[in-house]
Amino acid sequence: MFYLSIEINIILVYVCRDHAGGNEEFVSLSNGNIEVYGGDDRIGALTNKVGQNDEISFASYTIRVLFTPCHTTGHVLYYLDDGLKKYLFCGDTLFVGGCGRFFEGNAKQMVDALCVQVKSLPEDTLVMCGHEYTVSNLKFASTVDPDNNILQNKLEWAIQQREKNEYTVPSTLKEELSFNPFMRVDVPAIKNAVNLPDGSLEEVMHALRKKKNNA
Repeated sequence: MFYLSIEINIILVYVCRDHAGGNEEFVSLSNGNIEVYGGDDRIGALTNKVGQNDEISFASYTIRVLFTPCHTTGHVLYYLDDGLKKYLFCGDTLFVGGCGRFFEGNAKQMVDALCVQVKSLPEDTLVMCGHEYTVSNLKFASTVDPDNNILQNKLEWAIQQREKNEYTVPSTLKEELSFNPFMRVDVPAIKNAVNLPDGSLEEVMHALRKKKNNA
């Protein structure tokens, strides 16, 4: 969940309870003056359901919605270009160095989310993910892509950041394309790591997520 408050109060949320658990209280405290946007009817206090390529306008900004079911069937991402920087609020679909579990979806949907939709965004887009899982994600990534120097440097940096109790978020899409194995399921090293040198993107994604689940 993240909040935007300028002239109009709105909440943009993901369906997961850990991201949307406070909706009803926020709306109640505002006397109903907060609008709640999301992609799933299960979201508490939802007022505006959104889907693929819907646009949300507030003040001088426009947010574009990307529908990415997999972690949950109603998961959406929010893309914002404010003229200075580009942001992708990606919840539990994309993490720094990883991706979310396939709780309600499948590998084909995650391939579409990461390798089609997210990959099509500008490389300088800031990846604003929903959890601080970077170190564990990069440790796993290093087991399937051990010769990736960019990955190793990022892992060392992330460990240092967390030892200082500092954040590792955001990264950039350019970075993710260089070390996130779930965005690189077309790369021979990743395919070989899951014993699928000739596997499809979907097959490799499925095997990679299963390997991560069991790590």
